[in-house]
Amino acid sequence: LLSHVIMGYRVPPRSVDDVRRYQKWKNTMPELRGGFPGGATYSPTDKIQERFDDRMFPTWNNLEYNWGCYVGTYPGKDPDNEPVVCDLPLGTGYPTVQLFRAIKAGKIKVAFIVGENPAVSNPNAKEVREALSREGFFLVVQELFETETAHYADILLPGTTQIEREGSITNTGRWVQWRWKAVEPPGECRSELWFLTNLFKRLRMEGGLKLPSEISPFGLKPDPDSKWPSRYKQELGETAEAVYKEICHPTKWANVIYRGAYDDALRPDLGGVLAKRRDPRPVNEQDAKFGYFKNWAWSWMGNQRILYNIDEVPAGVKTFFVWWAHSPDKWLGLDTAAIWSKPLYDPSKPDWNPLKHGFPMHNEPLECPDDTLAKEFPTMWDDRYPVAKGNPDRYPHILTTFRLAEHMQAGAMTRNLPWLVETQPEMFVEISPDLAAEIGVKTGEYVLIKTARNPTGEKVKAIVTERIQPLLVNGKKIHEVSMPWHWGFKGLTQGPSANTLTIDAVDVSANIPEYKVCLCNVEKA
Repeated sequence: LLSHVIMGYRVPPRSVDDVRRYQKWKNTMPELRGGFPGGATYSPTDKIQERFDDRMFPTWNNLEYNWGCYVGTYPGKDPDNEPVVCDLPLGTGYPTVQLFRAIKAGKIKVAFIVGENPAVSNPNAKEVREALSREGFFLVVQELFETETAHYADILLPGTTQIEREGSITNTGRWVQWRWKAVEPPGECRSELWFLTNLFKRLRMEGGLKLPSEISPFGLKPDPDSKWPSRYKQELGETAEAVYKEICHPTKWANVIYRGAYDDALRPDLGGVLAKRRDPRPVNEQDAKFGYFKNWAWSWMGNQRILYNIDEVPAGVKTFFVWWAHSPDKWLGLDTAAIWSKPLYDPSKPDWNPLKHGFPMHNEPLECPDDTLAKEFPTMWDDRYPVAKGNPDRYPHILTTFRLAEHMQAGAMTRNLPWLVETQPEMFVEISPDLAAEIGVKTGEYVLIKTARNPTGEKVKAIVTERIQPLLVNGKKIHEVSMPWHWGFKGLTQGPSANTLTIDAVDVSANIPEYKVCLCNVEKA
């Protein structure tokens, strides 16, 4: 979902022009180490480019000084004409759907997949499986079980569960919490940290992994005295805690959003790892009022617990968490503000204002069951790659998917646990009593679900339930069916994968697939 950024929300250079401007930026103040010199000139209307440079250049500068990367031209005296040397990825990576299309097209030759099961979890999963089985594609998978994705692996490595390794975990509330190892992993099972560390070392020692800046004629060689087989002098060790400290170091931080999560002076008893804090008491009365526990673990950025709360307080209302100080660049409040100055605002023409018709703006999915709605609220899909699209004449019903309490995600773990398999043993589809009567199906009987991605369909048992009801769309009754998406062809319980039916169209901003809605046809099997 964040294929446009690298670690810590850093945007990588988008082109060689970005790198050339960055070199000019560095040349204005070579020893700046993270400040904001005015190295490039911008037209008065080019505010977006200027803001991009001011926000991104210091982060690249940090990677150069603290990671040993090189970004710029070489040797750096003539940025407009010298060759560009960039150890960061140039341009963005592939989003989820496009990644597997690139594999199928032969653009990606090798992949390492850890703890993910895209052969079940991705939309249009048949396309994903075709990509993974492409001749000449080399796949390494590290897993707990032989999953559907691992079925296609050339090498399957034994992984570890979360209780067999230590490390930090970040939840959706941005809390970074430490998780201690409870037991040793069995046999030859290893964590991905152990595997990637040792793989990197061996590739470096054999000369199989070099940065662009290390390749002749630039000759920027690794430091022979380095404890780590790269230019960066790794001093903290190779454990999960050492990596955490490297990422969160207050001065040599490897990831800006986690800066400050390691503070040896604040909590020497925890080795400075603030993710280990477990104090359930509020810091003060204000925090207690709002259920605010800032000494429990740590949250990015700056241990602030309420993010993006930057609305001004209305007149007569008591102060909340943060408020604008009516100065050029200052917010005040009970927590650190998410931003430190007013955002750039450049008014657009009325016809291009996204809030013209109110918020939120509604768009129909690519496969819309009603032509009138499709025209009035057109899809966000922009035909960035070919998609198998169905029409309402052939696929008159709506398919959505859901999760079960007894199974998790693509089912790699839960479909291999006997107790959970016993509680939810097989795949099914929920249909309304109205649709069941139309096609002559009772609970426990098989139906066939077909879509444009899977015209032959998936055969599953029906559950006739009042939970599912027909929709009334522009005066027309349209039936909806719902399927859990946890099943596949591996594990203690096996069954059809709902995502072999779903569509792999995506939205134009975040590339999120339309997992939750597509057209289908339901018939008695």
